[in-house]
Amino acid sequence: AGPAGLKAALSIAGAGRKVVIVEKTPVIGGMPVRFEEIAPGMECGPCMLEPLLGDLLHGEYSENIELLTISEVIEVKGSYGNFIVKIRKSPRHVDINACIGCQACLDLCPVSAGNDFNCGFDQRKAISFPFTSALPNAPFIDDSICLRKKGEDCHLCRDACPVAEAIVYDDTETVLERNVGAIVVATGAGMYDCRNLPNLGYGTFPEVLTALDFERTMASNGPSGGEIKTSRGELPSSFAIIHCVGSLDKDHKEYCSGICCQYALKFNHMIRKKFPDAKIYHFYKELSVPGKDDFSLLNHARESAETVFIRYANLKDLHIKEDATKRIIKLTGPAVKLNIIHADMVILCPAVVPSEGSLRVSAVIEANCDKTGFFEELHDRMDSSQSRVKGIYFAGSCQSPMDIQKATNQGMAAAGYILSGLVAGRKLEINAITAVIDPDRCSGCKVCISVCPYKAISYDDQKETAMISDVLCQGCGTCVAACPSGCIEGNHFTNAEIFAEIEGLLE
Repeated sequence: AGPAGLKAALSIAGAGRKVVIVEKTPVIGGMPVRFEEIAPGMECGPCMLEPLLGDLLHGEYSENIELLTISEVIEVKGSYGNFIVKIRKSPRHVDINACIGCQACLDLCPVSAGNDFNCGFDQRKAISFPFTSALPNAPFIDDSICLRKKGEDCHLCRDACPVAEAIVYDDTETVLERNVGAIVVATGAGMYDCRNLPNLGYGTFPEVLTALDFERTMASNGPSGGEIKTSRGELPSSFAIIHCVGSLDKDHKEYCSGICCQYALKFNHMIRKKFPDAKIYHFYKELSVPGKDDFSLLNHARESAETVFIRYANLKDLHIKEDATKRIIKLTGPAVKLNIIHADMVILCPAVVPSEGSLRVSAVIEANCDKTGFFEELHDRMDSSQSRVKGIYFAGSCQSPMDIQKATNQGMAAAGYILSGLVAGRKLEINAITAVIDPDRCSGCKVCISVCPYKAISYDDQKETAMISDVLCQGCGTCVAACPSGCIEGNHFTNAEIFAEIEGLLE
C-alpha cells in the first residue's frame, strides 16, 4: 500500500468503517519510502509518509484497519455492497505483535542474498527488515533462501531473539475470506526495463543506472550511505541524464509518463548539491513540467552554466560506449551533432509501466486493463477513480502514471465514492434499465459474458445458461446486440418497443 491506498484506507476508517489492506510485500509505504528526496519540495520520502503510516498502525482509527502483509487476493465473488474476497496470506514467520524490532536476529543469520530494496547493490539476510524504519517494525523470513526450507536444522535467529514466541518457524500459508462492500485497487506501477534498449548500455556498464538505482545510491540509508563513486572508486565529475527512456516511442511505450522530467530535474538538484562543479547533460525528447511548482525545478537547473539541455529525436541516435581507457562513457549520434559527450555516470529515466501483478489482479477482480496495460477507468476525465465494475475503484498509478499528489487525491476520491454510496441503513438504488435473459432460449455460448463492459453477466454451471446481475447491469445494450440466439432483451428497450418506434416514424 502506497500513498494512494493508505489515504483511501484512512479516509474510510476515519468514517467508522472497517478496512482490510492486502499488501503483497512485508511492509507498507510503496515506492516513496525508497526516495531520499521528493520533488518539487525536496522533502524526505519516509519522513513525509511517517505520520500517515503511524496513523494507520497506531492512530485513532487503527482499530478499524486490518493489515495483511505478504498477501494477495486470489478470488472475488459477489457484487457491489456484498463482495466475498479470498486472500492468500503467506507466512512471515515473525509475530509482528510480539517482535520488538531489536534486529538481534539479523546478526547471526548465516545466509545472504541480493537486497531488492536497494536494487541488488547490497545483501540482506534470510531474516531481514526490508529497510531501516520499515513498518510494520518487524522482520520476515524469506523461505526461498532460509536454510530450514532446505532441510537444515538452523534456529540461530530464534536463539538470538530476546522475545519468546516472536519467531514462528511453523507459520504456514493461510487462505482468509472477507466480506466487503467495495474494493479499492491501488497496486501501483513499475518502470520500463531499460535492457530493452541495449544501445544505452544498461546491464553492460556499471556506470549506467536507472532512476531507481540512482535513488538508492544517493540515499543516506542506501547501500553506499549516499556516497557516489564510479566502479573504479573515483568521484564523478560529469553526469548524463537521459529522459523519456522508452516513453513517446512507438517501438516501446507511446505515452508520456508525466513524472520522469520531474524526477530528472530533482536528480539535477541532488547532484548539484553534492558536486557543485559537475557537468550535467540532460538528453530529452520532450520536457514536461506541469503544475505550479515543477517549472521552478527547470529554471533552477538552467541557472547553472554547467547544466546543458540537448534535445534528441530518437533514442536510437544515442549510443553509450566506453573509450579506450575504460574509464568514461561516450554518448554519440545525430542527436548530439556527432559530437562525443563524455560522462562519468549515466542515469536513465524509464517510462512508468503497470506493476507486475496488474494483469493477474485484473483477471481476479474482472476489471479490464486498457491497451497500455493500466486499469481502464469508467471515464478518463470525469470518473477516473471508478472502474466499469460497480463497487471497484482505482487509486494511484495503477490507473495511469501520476505523481504522489495526484495519487493521494485519487485515493481520497475512491474513499469518497464508497462512503457516499454505501451508507448504513440506506438501500442501494438499482438502474431500472437493465437487460433480461430468457433462460429457455439461452444456448450458453457465453458471448454476452465476453462483451459486457460492466462484468454484469456470469454463467450458471448447473442451468448452463448466462445470468445478469441487476446490481451491476447499466443497460448499455451491448449484450442484446451481441446475443446470437436473440434471447436477451433490454428493459424499456424491448424489440417490440423498438419496432413500434420505427413504425411510428414511418407513418
